[in-house]
Amino acid sequence: MTNFDTEHLKNIVENGIKIVSHQVQFSLIDRRPLVKMVNFCQEQEIKFLPYGTLCGGLLLEKYWGNPNQIREC
Repeated sequence: MTNFDTEHLKNIVENGIKIVSHQVQFSLIDRRPLVKMVNFCQEQEIKFLPYGTLCGGLLLEKYWGNPNQIREC
């Protein structure tokens, strides 16, 4: 699955659908999945697959102090 919130993911699991993995946005800045999602996935043995961990590359060295790089994205 991709990009379901915890409540919808719970509903799907409670209706008997076996989920193997769930992919969601998770980064050093956007840590919302830590509120409920990570624990739920662990309890249900659902593999948690984060994407955007480096904020779409904005935390990479090539962007530091270079406003032109940000405009090109």
